[in-house]
Amino acid sequence: NVSPIRNSNIKIDTSSDNPNISISIYCEAKVLTINENSDYTNYTVLKNISDHAENFLIKNIENYLNKTSKDFNCDIASFSQYAIYNFFTLSEWDDYNWASKFANANFNVNVDLDVTSSLLFSGNK
Repeated sequence: NVSPIRNSNIKIDTSSDNPNISISIYCEAKVLTINENSDYTNYTVLKNISDHAENFLIKNIENYLNKTSKDFNCDIASFSQYAIYNFFTLSEWDDYNWASKFANANFNVNVDLDVTSSLLFSGNK
């Protein structure tokens, strides 16, 4: 069960022809099932799970963003609503031509996932 713990941070650099979009996602997850061979009260075990889950999420989010931007040429996540703030006038925004440049966007996704045990007591960090 993964839940956001605060709003994502989205920064868009439009200083070049290819927009650079950086996304930081902050979430938490709890281990809900118990495996008799794993100690989910151990910080090292939970950190290992967290690291693997972060990498999994980053890979899948980047694949999704690249698929929608490059294959479908669609700003389905509405990044334009963030990018427009990089321009002082509507004319500057129109001249940048976000719709055509978004297909070449570069994505940098960071996921900060804190995995905890659903057990009442947990081990020392």
